[in-house]
Amino acid sequence: MSRIDALRGPNKLLRIFAATALAGTVDSAHCAQAPASWFWTDAGIDRLLMLLAALFWVVTHLWALIVLWAERRAALAKRRPTASLEAEVREARHDRDTAT
Repeated sequence: MSRIDALRGPNKLLRIFAATALAGTVDSAHCAQAPASWFWTDAGIDRLLMLLAALFWVVTHLWALIVLWAERRAALAKRRPTASLEAEVREARHDRDTAT
């Protein structure tokens, strides 16, 4: 450990992130119940919020997959022209050659 590392305090952001991540995994049996005056959620709101978060996660990941698919399809279309495009090019060349 260098001298600078010894002088630097622990990373508080990492500790906050770890505490937040672990707070969701702790079983409720290990936690004391909040006093009635501080208990602001009803029984179903936690489940609703979890379902909304899961729905958001699914939608964002599906959207990312759709965007990747569309970009890949566009890249392949640029690389090799389709049969209809080749037919249009042939027709345009034929029209150009017959016009002169």
